[in-house]
Amino acid sequence: MASTAATKAKGKPQPLTDQEISQNHQRMQNELQGLAGKIGELDQESDEHSLVLTTLNEALADDPDRKCFRLIGGVLVERTVKDVVPTLRSNRDNISKLVANLTEQIDKFLDAHNIVRAAHGAADLVWNETLADAAQTWAKTCQVKHSDGTLLDTPYGENIVAATGLFGIATAMGQFILDKSEYDPENPTYNHFTQVVWKSTTQLGCSVARCGDIWSANLGTASYYVCLYEPAGNVVGEAL
Repeated sequence: MASTAATKAKGKPQPLTDQEISQNHQRMQNELQGLAGKIGELDQESDEHSLVLTTLNEALADDPDRKCFRLIGGVLVERTVKDVVPTLRSNRDNISKLVANLTEQIDKFLDAHNIVRAAHGAADLVWNETLADAAQTWAKTCQVKHSDGTLLDTPYGENIVAATGLFGIATAMGQFILDKSEYDPENPTYNHFTQVVWKSTTQLGCSVARCGDIWSANLGTASYYVCLYEPAGNVVGEAL
C-alpha cells in the first residue's frame, strides 16, 4: 500500500533571492554536519570502549577475578574483570554495526531515489537529518496515512508505503515509481513518481518502523516507510 501527498500552489513560484540561496545552502551544510556529528559520536563511543578493553584485556590475562566497578543506572556496581569484558566487547561491536548500518541505510534510500532522478534529468538529493527525524516520528505512530504537514513548520512532500513479509528499502522505494506510466505531461496528475523526480526537490529524509497492528494479525508485522522531501514536490500549478 503506497500513498503520496500533493500541495496546492497560490501562483507561479518566485525565484529564490541570493540571500535565500545562501540560507538554503547553509541549512543543508548544517544538516550534513549534524549527521556527521551523530556518526562521529557513535565512533567516539566505540573508540572509548576499545580503549577500556585494551586495559581490561591485560587484567583479564593476569587476574580475571580482579574487581572493577561499572556505572549502571547512575550506581557504581562491583564486578569482576571476566564479567565486564564480554559485555564491553558486545557493546563495542554493536555500536560499530550500528554506525555501518546507519550509513548503509542512508545510502540505500538516496540511491533508490537518485538513480531514478538521474534518468529523468533531476539532480541528486542529499540527506536531511531533520526530515529523517520527522519521518521517524510519523512512522512510529504506525498510522498509514499522510501527516498533512503537521511534522514541521515548513512545507514538505511525503511518500508512504507499508507491506508485510520481506520488504526492504529497495523494494519499498520501488513502489514509489510504479505509477510512472500514469503521468501525462499534457494532463498532469501528481503521484509518488512525480515527487521522486520533482526537479526543485533537493533534500530527502526517510525512516522505517515495524508495525504489528496496521492490518489483521494473521498478516503479520508490517514494515512502514515514510519519506519526506524538501522543497515539497507535487505542487499543483507547477511544472514537474
